[in-house]
Amino acid sequence: MVLAPFTYRLGHPAGAEFVRVPVGFLTDFASIPRPLRTFWPSPGGPWDSPSVIHDALYQRGYVESADGSRRIVERSEADTIFRDAMKVTKTNGVSLRLIYRGVRLGGRAAWNTYREHD
Repeated sequence: MVLAPFTYRLGHPAGAEFVRVPVGFLTDFASIPRPLRTFWPSPGGPWDSPSVIHDALYQRGYVESADGSRRIVERSEADTIFRDAMKVTKTNGVSLRLIYRGVRLGGRAAWNTYREHD
């Protein structure tokens, strides 16, 4: 559960589009398979905040804008935003590529489950 709210702005710190994560938001951080958590603990790495952002995108399916509007995102864009956020938190290149590849390969079921509830 998120204990302090935060906002991630797309593109750059003053970006008009953003993902807002409120206090109380439930996350499972990165869904890293248990045998791999020795290398990529979850929680416990620079991918934690990006993972929360990714969970919010998967659950909601949209980004917000400064004008109050919302824009629907596709799964591939949600995954790209996750990858970009990992770059911001300075996740090392190997970890970034492997974790990103993991969500591209394994995220479809979660994305579809949330879309069924829209």
